[in-house]
Amino acid sequence: MKKIWKPLVLLLTVTLCLGTLAGCTGDAPASPNAPDGGNASGPTVTVIRDIYNEPIKIALVINGLSAGNVPVIAAYENAIKDFDNITLTVFDSSFDVTRQISLMADAVAQGYDAIILDALDGDALVPAVIEAESMGVPVIAKNVPVNTSHSACVRGDDIMIGTLAAQGMYERLGNDANIVLLDCDAAQVTVVFMSKGFKDWAAANTNWNIIEHANIAQWSTENANTAMRDFLTRHDDIDGVWTAFDDMAIGAIRAIEGAGLNPADFVIWGQEGTTAMWEAIQEGKASGTVLSNQYDNTARQITMALWCIQTGITGHSAGFTATPVIYSELLNVTIDNLQEASGIKRSK
Repeated sequence: MKKIWKPLVLLLTVTLCLGTLAGCTGDAPASPNAPDGGNASGPTVTVIRDIYNEPIKIALVINGLSAGNVPVIAAYENAIKDFDNITLTVFDSSFDVTRQISLMADAVAQGYDAIILDALDGDALVPAVIEAESMGVPVIAKNVPVNTSHSACVRGDDIMIGTLAAQGMYERLGNDANIVLLDCDAAQVTVVFMSKGFKDWAAANTNWNIIEHANIAQWSTENANTAMRDFLTRHDDIDGVWTAFDDMAIGAIRAIEGAGLNPADFVIWGQEGTTAMWEAIQEGKASGTVLSNQYDNTARQITMALWCIQTGITGHSAGFTATPVIYSELLNVTIDNLQEASGIKRSK
């Protein structure tokens, strides 16, 4: 039997979201349907679209086709598998902010009903997001928030991601250790705070010495490899490596192996739960990662997009002064719970 998401679920979602936002939205704009032009209690919904039968187009504007995004795209496909009427199109930004801005405009011009955006730069994408929302196209941010109000953002709690990683590494390193950090792309430091969570917890609970900290362009394996090679030439006493993304952890592992060293002699921790990192943990080359439940994340993003499409409401039309944020399930994964966590990841 075909599974469908009941309208009641979407309406409950809407009620909860608008109730949550009541304290952070300004006065509702005057409604043309309100008597004497008075203020309505919220945006007026004149048409409810049939999201189960009408053709629906959703644009997925990703940061780039990295190894980590391949299973994520599969999770999106799983989220819409019971909707024969929904088309999900992947727009690859190739880690180019200018291209991503252009792709946002293309999605609007091509009549997409909603955009799910993995922003490369929370500031640079502001005009593109405002333009899309003002044209009636809801923008659901994935992971990286954009620094303007929009329909929704689904992400992990950055501070908690960093905190969990630090706690996991502490269990293996103890109170005294030399740590290097491979952090997010420099363009995203104003909106991505995983390293802050890591540093704050470490400063309050350990005597760790953070001897190097680098921002990795494009969150890439290759760039992390280069940075880690540089760290190894300057330091022969590195105990732990924290990375803001699993692709970076893989780059660090390759750099360590390229230097003739054994990754098992380091405590290496990542974030996301990619297949490559899963294998590295199984092989003893990495100690752990903070798993973000991508199947849960993508389902929530699709649900929010469908609610906006169904009601015709965007953050712009609703007058949101802050973006509703839905936080993801997070779990520290090590060799001890890898099999259990595979059920969440839906991967061996």
